[in-house]
Amino acid sequence: MKSCSKHIIIMLVWLLVGVMPAMTATTKEYKTDLIKKIAQQTNLYQHIDTLTDGEHTEWGYYKSLPITVIVEDNCVTHIGYSIFSSAQRAGIGRCVCNFLERYYLEIDASINEQVTSSEKMQIDNVKVLKGGFGQLRELSADSTVLINLQIINEREYIMGWHRDTTWLCQISFPIEYNLLAGVNMDERERRLSEELSLYHATAIDTLHLEDINQMTKAWQDNYYTFKRGSYLLENLSANLYFEKNDSGNLVPIFNKLYPIESLANLFTSNLVENNCMLVIKLRKYGFKSDSISVPLRDWVSYCQQTGCKPYLGIISMEESGDAVCELVMHNREMGYNHIMKMTVPMNILRTRKGHILARLNSYVTASRIKNLFGEKE
Repeated sequence: MKSCSKHIIIMLVWLLVGVMPAMTATTKEYKTDLIKKIAQQTNLYQHIDTLTDGEHTEWGYYKSLPITVIVEDNCVTHIGYSIFSSAQRAGIGRCVCNFLERYYLEIDASINEQVTSSEKMQIDNVKVLKGGFGQLRELSADSTVLINLQIINEREYIMGWHRDTTWLCQISFPIEYNLLAGVNMDERERRLSEELSLYHATAIDTLHLEDINQMTKAWQDNYYTFKRGSYLLENLSANLYFEKNDSGNLVPIFNKLYPIESLANLFTSNLVENNCMLVIKLRKYGFKSDSISVPLRDWVSYCQQTGCKPYLGIISMEESGDAVCELVMHNREMGYNHIMKMTVPMNILRTRKGHILARLNSYVTASRIKNLFGEKE
């Protein structure tokens, strides 16, 4: 009875807010075209415009089912049926939880009117292995039911709900950015350029105590490695390198005596203060390209802030004094890589500034990559 009363009150408040949107309304941005389309076709558009930043669970209703809306920096980043609590979203992963909530609403509201929901699921390779979307809200709220997320070869998610050893519901879907984010290739490239033009790194990274405790001292004096692993190839690494200054504090290596270590620190962290500028040729869908210039610190910070882990590989050291490098920004959760091949003038180790020419392939599906550095996939 309490739950029913709560829902009635929420619906009344929501309807009252919708009567006078002009008093508190602000113009919202939308993270994707699809999220905006869902808001319009479910008649939530005006009501959403009144929301403040935050996660609004069971905020509104569609077909008598509660809706969750997430607003960040006045931008609507998620709309979907209310399936998961805030704690579940944080524990399981926002990417997967947001996708299932949005996708359920998307097929239930027939947002893509050109195909049926079953046809869309077949196109997207979303499979209900047991149970159905209609069970998800009830199962997720049941304290006797456990939720299990499997990652199969970084190609596929399988989300399952089970009680003891009995599976009650299982849904599988590809780990592909376009599907998980709800965008097509043109939109993702357009939004990447837009977001980069607005993004600015706010501060230099700092070392934390747990980072310092993980340092490995090498055989030579005053040389420490923070091992953060490699990706696909041993020499495509996320490791950072440090030395102690005159005060005995660990500082990132950045000098001509250790060029490889210095480049690693420059491109896989924001620990090195610099004024380097990336001059990027962005390869786009349909054999198109675009040119953008971005401060290196902004690129590294933007990628890390969006869930990517950076890995650097040195391809060659040229007679001209330039280094040819491959920088891979790997997003495991969303299943993509930003792959950037760069020509780096080595005088930046002295000046900490300069232009770095780069060629970027964005949102490359991670599961399709087998080899880098010019080798065929």
